[in-house]
Amino acid sequence: SIEYYSLVRTNRVIEISDIAAVMIDAEKGFTNHDRDIIRQVIDNGRGLLIVINKWDLVSNKSKAVNFLNDRLGTSLSQAAGTNIVKLSALTGRDIEKFMPAVLKSFEVWNQRISTAQLNLWLSEAIERNPPPLANNKRNIRLRYVTQPKARPPTFVMFGNRPEDLPNSYLRYLENSLRQKFELFGTPIRLNLRKSRNPYN
Repeated sequence: SIEYYSLVRTNRVIEISDIAAVMIDAEKGFTNHDRDIIRQVIDNGRGLLIVINKWDLVSNKSKAVNFLNDRLGTSLSQAAGTNIVKLSALTGRDIEKFMPAVLKSFEVWNQRISTAQLNLWLSEAIERNPPPLANNKRNIRLRYVTQPKARPPTFVMFGNRPEDLPNSYLRYLENSLRQKFELFGTPIRLNLRKSRNPYN
């Protein structure tokens, strides 16, 4: 079917891209198809930019943006805070905002953070919200975090019992990391490793 081959082509384009600009038709609103494409961008670790076309036809602009941000925050947490460019391809209105937004997304996707900055962030995040106790009531200690690569920003965190860390706390760390270093419009890879020292 046409839809099937369209999806195959979309996936191939995403795989060879650095930044994917997902265009949303303002008249149709944010559809499940848009959501699926954005999820594919995130799963492939690509930088993300959202473009709303036909913006001149939207009557209640603040409501439209709030609705989109809400959908992104609830169904695609990694896309929360992504830069949204609002333009009209037909009239050319605000088209000049597109390429600067692409370059900004590339900058974030390519960003590297020093180990010193990361470990300062980790200590502050733990102080605000300490890790919960493991099933056997032993403390979970997160000791160290580093960034081995970018494109997308990928972090490795070391602790004594990483396998016992609940997903809710991982989401807290990811959201805190994104807010602290303004990592919007890019997926984050947060990997856990066990410390070599068994007494850590």
